[in-house]
Amino acid sequence: MVVFANFLSDLAVDLDEGQILMTWAQQAPRKAWLLRPGDVFVTPVPLSREFLRYVYDLTGVPPESVAVIEVPPAGAVPLARAVREAGLVEYVRALAGDRCAALLPTALDASAIAFARDIGIDVHPYPTVEAAEAALRTTMLLNTKTGFREAAERLRMRLPAGRTCRRPEAEGVTGDLLGDRKRVVVKPDRSAGGHGMRFVSREDLRGEASLLLDTVGGPEGLWVVEEHLDVAESVSTQM
Repeated sequence: MVVFANFLSDLAVDLDEGQILMTWAQQAPRKAWLLRPGDVFVTPVPLSREFLRYVYDLTGVPPESVAVIEVPPAGAVPLARAVREAGLVEYVRALAGDRCAALLPTALDASAIAFARDIGIDVHPYPTVEAAEAALRTTMLLNTKTGFREAAERLRMRLPAGRTCRRPEAEGVTGDLLGDRKRVVVKPDRSAGGHGMRFVSREDLRGEASLLLDTVGGPEGLWVVEEHLDVAESVSTQM
């Protein structure tokens, strides 16, 4: 197995997110607990010898049976790119080939899939790289409000009445849906923990009142406006 601690992923779309991902990268050493004899560990941050000795002592993994590759810092870039810039691709390819390995990324993203293809191995636990790509497409689709509605409609799932729109259209769409409904919820396409959501009633838009939205998603970002329904039970899944 090639344990690929890619906290620095291709999801870093701006400087702030890049800084967050660089902070997350400091958690890479904890992936050492996954190591088993024959594994290769590719990490974006150094691992202290004391920490590795502590891990090996508790897991019973012989230190000489594991290869640890510490990739030199390359800024807020995907780990796969940092490996290339450090000239380590052939080294990883040789180690992976010797051990008949598969790639185990911390995060399944496009750069990790491309890296697995570059070095000629599959992505665990998928049978092929193509299957991993299909899983990533599905995950990215379901990780947005618009994508979930699209998938749910194809599956004929029951959904609250609603529409997808761009940010400048959100106020007009909200007004339309409030025509025969008491309350709607306005959701940014990509957010978590309720960040950026607004619950809006007819009274909120009376007179000259305007719909104030969070800056999440940017000036042309996608939003979903849906009829507000009381929650009977909260069901969630993570992948």
